[in-house]
Amino acid sequence: MKIPEKVKIGAHEYKIYFDVDPSNDNDNCFGNVSYKKLVIGINPTYAQSQQEETFFHEVLHAIEHQLGYEENEQRNQATAHHLYLFLKENNLLSNQS
Repeated sequence: MKIPEKVKIGAHEYKIYFDVDPSNDNDNCFGNVSYKKLVIGINPTYAQSQQEETFFHEVLHAIEHQLGYEENEQRNQATAHHLYLFLKENNLLSNQS
């Protein structure tokens, strides 16, 4: 799938960029989201499939934030993983990279 340059989530437009917050000391950081700056960062050093799953993961964070849900990383990761698998295994994602 081709990860878009921007997505609309609720009333807000988030810009997608392929980098992560340099202040994050976690070497295993796949991505992050800034609710203030309305940006989603994806670590470009991981495989394309991991970047795609991370995109869904960060979008889910933004949706949960807008809904006022308490952040739950484990639930978010499981949901993003299974949503990605569902879309991919049922050929619902564009094959364009």
